[in-house]
Amino acid sequence: MTNTNRKRGAYFVLAASVILLVFNLVETNFNKGTWYMGPLSNILLIVSMIITLREIKKQEQNT
Repeated sequence: MTNTNRKRGAYFVLAASVILLVFNLVETNFNKGTWYMGPLSNILLIVSMIITLREIKKQEQNT
């Protein structure tokens, strides 16, 4: 897979994660004890995609 396709995929997952994070925050029931698990999983996914995009950028600069 080329870096362009990897970048495009990472940006797609990043955008979808942000949309799902907003949806999770709107639909969150704060009375439940585990209300933070949905948004937390989206935040972790966003962080992982940012790290992935940085690594792709480093690979492009080294080549």
